[in-house]
Amino acid sequence: MRKLIDDIRPMPCAYRLIAIDLDGTLLGSNHQVSPENIRAIARARAAGCMVCLCTGRGWVECRAFVRQIEQTE
Repeated sequence: MRKLIDDIRPMPCAYRLIAIDLDGTLLGSNHQVSPENIRAIARARAAGCMVCLCTGRGWVECRAFVRQIEQTE
């Protein structure tokens, strides 16, 4: 997983906050976060954007996804 995030090239970010839903948005049909989405989130952060997960799920259900995208704030 670390390799996916280490190869990140910053992109310009026109937004200060990106709020992402889990089901049907961040998660694919296999209920996993794709490597492409992990890289896109890392690029957004590198550009100075804050990323926020938005979901109706409880914290226990979200922990694995939070770890996958390395959400710390």
